[in-house]
Amino acid sequence: MFFTPSLGDYCVHEVHGIGRVLGNKRISSTEGTKDYISVEYAGGDILYVPVEQMDVLTRYLGGEKKPKLSKIGGVDFER
Repeated sequence: MFFTPSLGDYCVHEVHGIGRVLGNKRISSTEGTKDYISVEYAGGDILYVPVEQMDVLTRYLGGEKKPKLSKIGGVDFER
């Protein structure tokens, strides 16, 4: 079953750990326009995950209602 992220959902990125979904964003560049899922991490960092790569995100299933966000590039997420 696929995870369809919604605004405010907590998710787990297979590399970067626990983040919070901020929503969808369309970004244009010289290579065209693509849709992304915006995910917030500790320190206010934001990762833009292309919708065609959404399989790197899964729903957070831990027991905490407000889990601690991971830091991008940090070593706190190794599980």
